Amino acid sequence: MSEIIGWLLAVYPDVGDGAVLWLIAEDGTRLRLRRPFPTTFYAAIGDERRLQTAQAYLKTKKPIPEMTFTTRTDLFKGPRRVL
Repeated sequence: MSEIIGWLLAVYPDVGDGAVLWLIAEDGTRLRLRRPFPTTFYAAIGDERRLQTAQAYLKTKKPIPEMTFTTRTDLFKGPRRVL
């Protein structure tokens, strides 16, 4: 991978490309770079029933997000079951 030195003009999300970066290289060339940028979101919204309700709701959305139950550690509450 080659190194590019320049100035960062913009960074923004794009549904198809993930993260998009616009740069101006030292030689004045304008570059549009893109990178996949998957997002992980954890929901901890109360008891197991509420998590299952949230999962059922999200399954009605298109595209259906990938979902699984797991355990993560909350800084103040310790280990918690999350969606």
